Amino acid sequence: MGEEKYARRNTVLIVDDTQLNRRLLSEMMCSEYNILEAVDGEMACHMIEEHEQEIAIVLLDLVMPKMDGFEVLERMNERKWIEHIPVIMITSETSDEMVNRASTLGAIDYITKPFNYTIVRIRVQSTIQLYEKQRALIRELETYASDSKEIHPMTGLLKRDSFFEEASKYIKDHQGPFAILAVDVEHFKLLNESFGRNRGNDLLRSMSEQLRILSKDYDALVGYFGGDDFCILMSQNEKNIKYVENRLITNAKDFLPGSVILPVIGVYNLASEDENLENAYDLACIAVNQNLGNYKNRMCFYTPHMLEEMKYENVQLGNALEGLRKEEFVFYIQPHCDTQTGKIVGGEALARWKHDDKIVPPIEFIPVMEKKSVISELDLFVWEHVCIWIRKWVDAGHEPIPISINVSRVDLYSLDVPEIMKNLIKVFRLDPKWLIIEITESTYAQDFSVVEEAITSLRAMGFKIWMDDFGSGYSSLNMLSRVDVDAIKLDMKFLENVSDNQKGTNVLESVINMAKMIKIPLVVEGVESPEHIEYLRKRNCN
Repeated sequence: MGEEKYARRNTVLIVDDTQLNRRLLSEMMCSEYNILEAVDGEMACHMIEEHEQEIAIVLLDLVMPKMDGFEVLERMNERKWIEHIPVIMITSETSDEMVNRASTLGAIDYITKPFNYTIVRIRVQSTIQLYEKQRALIRELETYASDSKEIHPMTGLLKRDSFFEEASKYIKDHQGPFAILAVDVEHFKLLNESFGRNRGNDLLRSMSEQLRILSKDYDALVGYFGGDDFCILMSQNEKNIKYVENRLITNAKDFLPGSVILPVIGVYNLASEDENLENAYDLACIAVNQNLGNYKNRMCFYTPHMLEEMKYENVQLGNALEGLRKEEFVFYIQPHCDTQTGKIVGGEALARWKHDDKIVPPIEFIPVMEKKSVISELDLFVWEHVCIWIRKWVDAGHEPIPISINVSRVDLYSLDVPEIMKNLIKVFRLDPKWLIIEITESTYAQDFSVVEEAITSLRAMGFKIWMDDFGSGYSSLNMLSRVDVDAIKLDMKFLENVSDNQKGTNVLESVINMAKMIKIPLVVEGVESPEHIEYLRKRNCN
């Protein structure tokens, strides 16, 4: 197609079997665009084939005779038209099922009947402008690729080998000292699995654009090494390096608000200009590895002890995964007790690892599994075995007590938690009231929309939801007013503070009173002495 595919397009194709709708839309657009009309899907496909290089956008009715809008979208995918011709749905029905199906097939927006003149024009104009910019960027990238095979066509950045060739020249031409930055996107795999690879590629393109800007602002060398890995070579200026971190994090948060899918940056300061740059990059990657899961500070500088820590973590992770395969993991139940009667009224399932005839402390395997995003494998194991245990308890003629199970941030992104819980209670014939779902407070704060969607589904099925680790540093009264939880579970540090000082006592009493005021039951974790029990009993914290 040559230059034709980059030419400015100025034609709107309106596809609707109702003449009135076609006329109304045509009158809205005709002053700025050429108009084509099709009365059904078959006619629309013929027109797209004939005018492919002229059509800027398709306004597509979903419900039509002969060939409906969904079939048109399928044909556009088969013929690759959808890659460069945007489609806006026309519909009078905006059910989630219909919109999701059309979006999956490539439609990027919708307009509803009856038509709103302002909304239609804005959506059509903004979509056409977006695709014009996209075509211009593709042209630019293809020009780069034709000039040099070492430029990555999607990102427009230097590939790995070419980057290190240019890096040697960069160091000779610039004043040191230098730093090399490794950039990785934490949980990038979850983004691809949850939203599709196209969305993942969009994030990589967005990051690449930011890096091109930063390379000009700070005279830096930037490269893309495949997957979700980027590299930056720049001067050892801590202020500028911090700005790079802020720019990339802000861009990612704008791209996917409320998400933990964020860049993590490792920095290695070169000791001399003669240092091997590929080895330096590997050390920056070790810093990345050590900083995974740290949502407070997304940048980390390499220190020599990190290499030994990484080796230890990799051994522990390998052993833990092998332990899961061999079913060395078990769960213990930590009882929930009524402070007034002492009666056990429930319990929490806690994973424990029996390895080499000893119990491995959770601190030695859970943080590593969380950091490497494999904690879901352990969680799934515990959930299923808790259900097996409850089923055996019921079959033995006992009245079960509710058992709480932990759901992590990674679980909510990588698994369909409501569907899994639904299947578990079905397979093991359990009442949902026998399982309590615990989600940490930090997850609510950082991933509110994801949590809200999950707990809405779970509560509709009859599950109770607890907010775990309340008071660990993220919460606010405003957030508590927005979420539907059946209880809040206090972080154990509150009781530790009670033992130490009056200030700690005042804080705990304030939290207890707050819970009573907003009528949310309170569970206090870490009760280990008669004094703790008496303290809570006097304050009617049951």
